[in-house]
Amino acid sequence: MLAISSVLAACLVASGCGAGSGSGLPPTAAATVRVGPVVDPLTPDGSTWAQGLDEQPAGQLLDDAQVESGISMPWKFLGFGDTRSVVDVAFVAGDGDCVTPLGFAATTDGDHVELRAVSVVGASREACADPIVLRRASVQLPVPLDNGIQLEHAPVEPDWNSPSDFD
Repeated sequence: MLAISSVLAACLVASGCGAGSGSGLPPTAAATVRVGPVVDPLTPDGSTWAQGLDEQPAGQLLDDAQVESGISMPWKFLGFGDTRSVVDVAFVAGDGDCVTPLGFAATTDGDHVELRAVSVVGASREACADPIVLRRASVQLPVPLDNGIQLEHAPVEPDWNSPSDFD
């Protein structure tokens, strides 16, 4: 029993393998937790890692009630679509079973557009054996990112805030 506990502890410390590996728990956030919106530098990701991700059909914008029913997930700016009103993003969709993607929320105050990737937690969290799921989407923003308007990341659900999700 001690050997199994030692192996499990080493695995959890080294790689977070408990997350999504039958534990029923989301990935844990061993790093810093964002508590407020973070401005995105709008640096396109020139790597090809995101090309292999499943694309969510149109990044659906949600209403307030839908946003309130979900949790905020991390996302990464990949580039602009056809205009500066459309952003291509990679996002953590959940675990494919107990936490699944719902859509996006984009709000503006005139100087910023805050983008939130929203997923929902299923009623049963007892058999969540799937690993973290990354997807990509094109999201239509309420205003173009011109004339100094900045794109912000909404605060992320602490249990899903891991800087290594997009490495």
